[in-house]
Amino acid sequence: LLLGYKDSRNAISLYASGTNGLSEFRDNLTNEILFGFVRIEDKFILITYVPDSVNGVRRARALVHSRSVATICEISHAQITASSLSDLSDSNLRTRLKLNENQVPNRPKSVTKRSSVVSTRRRRSAQLTTPTTPTPPPVSTFPKRASLMINTAPVDDDYHIPSSPTSVASFSDTTTIVDCNSSVSSSKDYYERIKAEEDISATELLFQTQLLKKKELEESRFKQTLKEQQNEKERREQQIKRIEEEEKRIKMELQMKQRQLAEEREKVSLIAKRQSRTFDILRPNSPSPGTRRNTLTKPVEETKQVVMSGFASVQTKNSPFWKRRYFVIESTKSVLIYKDETSIKEPISTINLLHVTRLAPANEDEDTFVPNSFIIDTPSDSFQLLADDKMTGKKIYAILQGLLK
Repeated sequence: LLLGYKDSRNAISLYASGTNGLSEFRDNLTNEILFGFVRIEDKFILITYVPDSVNGVRRARALVHSRSVATICEISHAQITASSLSDLSDSNLRTRLKLNENQVPNRPKSVTKRSSVVSTRRRRSAQLTTPTTPTPPPVSTFPKRASLMINTAPVDDDYHIPSSPTSVASFSDTTTIVDCNSSVSSSKDYYERIKAEEDISATELLFQTQLLKKKELEESRFKQTLKEQQNEKERREQQIKRIEEEEKRIKMELQMKQRQLAEEREKVSLIAKRQSRTFDILRPNSPSPGTRRNTLTKPVEETKQVVMSGFASVQTKNSPFWKRRYFVIESTKSVLIYKDETSIKEPISTINLLHVTRLAPANEDEDTFVPNSFIIDTPSDSFQLLADDKMTGKKIYAILQGLLK
């Protein structure tokens, strides 16, 4: 008998049957999982054929199903699992069945012997059909879905009755039905089944281990991604915190300088008043208002303080080019722009912060947009300043905002 799945997962169907033994069985093998039940001389062997191209999951399922087939056909004297035709050689199977290779099959050679066999089967059939006390048939302990039905076939002239104890019933000269529920097994079959179960357990364990490793790897990658996202979030928060602290520090420094400037202005005012009174006392004729104004201006000019100085790129509304300039921010709310640090006697441009109409970062839609730059507009001119780095640009912008308040 040759059985297989026939494009299904769990249903096993009969592919073919024949009477020419192992050679005919080998000729009908295909590259798929197959189950065979073959008679060699007077013994039967159950074959599970699993090609090398079959994957591990299907191989394990085939081994499980082979146990079901073995449970149904317990008449087999041995079992074997093969993956190639070389595993199904005559010598291998005869060794598995413990048959002497030199033994000559004791098939009947004469018509007399065949007729005696037929008469013997008729006598046994008569004895089975006329019992003195009818006995109920044995109840099968196997599930109905596991039963195996074998169609009747004509008896060949060379048909030979097995010499081992089996349950055989003959109803006519040409029809034979084999009961596969006969309890014939050996210790070797038992150990082979145990080994098959252990192989299946090992395959399932390997499959579960691979799934567990894959799951652990995915969890590790997920945790690593979460950790990287958390680190990036903390880095951004720390960067924002540093910027806020720097802006706060610049603002406090500016406020401190403004307080110092106010105190110095107050001192200068007191000194000017005292000097004015002294001049009035020493001079009989009071000086003219213009002379007094010049006298009071000198100490005020001497109190001018540089809040910040440095280099920046400057663009005016009259020129599309950026030019490197030296700037000085004074406490008198003025921004002086020089050609370089060596020519600070005469500024190129002077921005009076009291007349500023706009102080804001560059607008992408309205201005020449350059990152880290800002605009200073006055009624008569417009300047765009670009610092060397982002931190310096923020510092200049914060100082100018503080002076405008």
